[in-house]
Amino acid sequence: MTRSTRFVRRAAGPIGAIALAAAIAWQLDLGAITAHLAGMAPGWFAAAIALLLASNVVSALRWVRIARGLGLVLGERTALRLYFQAAVLNTALPGAVVGGDLWRAAGAHRAGNPRAASALSVFADRAGGLWVLCVIGCVCLAIAAASGQLHGAPTAAFVTAVALAAGALLPVWPGVRRLGAALPDRPLARRVSHLTGALGDAQQQMRATAGWSLLVQALSIGALQCAAAAVGVALPWPVAGAVAAGVFVAASLPVSVGGFGTREAAAAGLFPLAAASHEAGVAAGVAYGLAQIVQSIGAFALAPPGDPSSVRKASAPDCAPDSDPRPR
Repeated sequence: MTRSTRFVRRAAGPIGAIALAAAIAWQLDLGAITAHLAGMAPGWFAAAIALLLASNVVSALRWVRIARGLGLVLGERTALRLYFQAAVLNTALPGAVVGGDLWRAAGAHRAGNPRAASALSVFADRAGGLWVLCVIGCVCLAIAAASGQLHGAPTAAFVTAVALAAGALLPVWPGVRRLGAALPDRPLARRVSHLTGALGDAQQQMRATAGWSLLVQALSIGALQCAAAAVGVALPWPVAGAVAAGVFVAASLPVSVGGFGTREAAAAGLFPLAAASHEAGVAAGVAYGLAQIVQSIGAFALAPPGDPSSVRKASAPDCAPDSDPRPR
């Protein structure tokens, strides 16, 4: 990879976030957005922070179960430490969740696990959460539409429905293992077979931890509702589930910095579904992002970033013989 190519890849996130922010500033009323943020209610904002912190804790525990289901050794304390460190990186670095996920995979590997399996555990953790989020969004969107609770923005509703429906099918891709097994016994085919087998394992763990993902997303959606309430915007169920799903999926795209840019653009387009203005959506997205930053600062105090190799020692107390985390 050339130096110019590396520069373009690193600059894509900040450039994308700046471009989206410029588009929002050009199209919307900045005075209205500022007014919403200036009147932020501290109680609702604190509730959003608390729910985001709880969501990260549950997410880390879900990752532990996925990792153990894949045969890795990963203790709860180590997973919590890595997850909080990843939250800091996701807030500070461009590329949305990519930097934090790479950090978690490296940490699991340095703890003594195979590199590929460590990466697969992080992939299954991330994909499983997005899958359940898309299912929640589809169900909430259908209920809101059937009960007449959607307001305007038919194009946004249609695009959201198509995107969420596609995501909802992620872990039920039929025949992923059979596809690899049916290939001829040749070097390239063996690699494809190995990949499809790994994806099949990931799908199995995504389904096995669906309950954990449901709790994670409920906490995250609640945090968005609190952030919206903090800036004076009501986001009731079931519309909240549909709006949050679209906003969170957009925030995970790697063309942002800490989720800023894509999250606010999606919120501007989707909040009218809840009879709120575009400007109110942007303000709610910014408030949610600020809550994430505050939560990440607290996480930084609990788990300051360091060399991932340090987690090898931290893993040992978590994996005592009387509590062997390997699947039996």
